[in-house]
Amino acid sequence: WRLKEEVVASSLVPRISRGLFSHPLVRLLDATNVLKRWAERRLEDASGDDTMFNTMLVKASLRFDLRGTDIQYLVHRMVERKSVPAMMEKIVGRFPETLSVRYNGSTPFDMTAALEPTYRKLLVEMFAEADMKHRDVNGENGLHRACRRGDCLAVKHLARKDITCVVDKTGAGELPLFLLCSPEGKDETVLRSAGYVEAIWYLLN
Repeated sequence: WRLKEEVVASSLVPRISRGLFSHPLVRLLDATNVLKRWAERRLEDASGDDTMFNTMLVKASLRFDLRGTDIQYLVHRMVERKSVPAMMEKIVGRFPETLSVRYNGSTPFDMTAALEPTYRKLLVEMFAEADMKHRDVNGENGLHRACRRGDCLAVKHLARKDITCVVDKTGAGELPLFLLCSPEGKDETVLRSAGYVEAIWYLLN
């Protein structure tokens, strides 16, 4: 059934093209509606039965010119365009795994580095909370990943929010403190910053 649905969806493109050339003004709205229905079908399985959420997701994906599996890059586009945090919160809350996806070499966390400090703090803390819901194949949660990349802002926020998470181990038995103290994968400026020392202090207490 899914294969049949994909075949039908893929056949919509030539139908849309033919329609636009035959009756441009009349067919344009029909073509837009067909694209929306196609996007809804592609997102239906991922978004579940929440109609309001599904509608919002479809609108967002169309606005940012995303199709099919490119939905995983939606948060990246929203950070890039400084979208409303409340909308991003709903997306990452439902799909926290997108926070680990790289788009042009960067995760949504990486992309916040260039933002205004107050807005960045809001996004990082929101992303960190959503990321805690996702435990990857290595048994790592959001705090482990924040410690690995040296994201001191995220580490401090998560430790403040739930101090018990500092003793959670990865699948390999590593504590967040060990991952944060390891210089691997961290920029030299991070290792020498006051924020880095403060983040270690949070994990020790």
